[in-house]
Amino acid sequence: MYLLCNKQNRILSIYIKTNFDILNEKKISWNIEMKQKEPIKITLGLILRWILGTFFLLVGFGTALGNEYFAAMLMILGAFVLIPPISQIVESKLNISLSGTLRLVIVILLFVGFAFATPPTTPSKITDSDIHK
Repeated sequence: MYLLCNKQNRILSIYIKTNFDILNEKKISWNIEMKQKEPIKITLGLILRWILGTFFLLVGFGTALGNEYFAAMLMILGAFVLIPPISQIVESKLNISLSGTLRLVIVILLFVGFAFATPPTTPSKITDSDIHK
């Protein structure tokens, strides 16, 4: 059994060696390149997307705590459009690419929808008699 195993290993090594020799004779080059990470470009647009996206997300969660679920959903969708890692995932799943202008229009529309979806608050008057009760 050992001789058979050894024979197979020898045949395999001869096969590999001959294939490498054939490749070298045909002058096939092996291009093995190290993948280098590209530097991250930090732009004003990227910073604003993170800041506004985080703001939209926090406002969305706060609105959800106030039982205004539709308005909260609009703000959270705005955050998904703005925050770069989330927007990349959504764009890859939907197989689309949003330009900066289209992204801005979508965010403005979602914000206007949020403004219309939240009910107006009525100011309450506190009088001195209410305080002293």
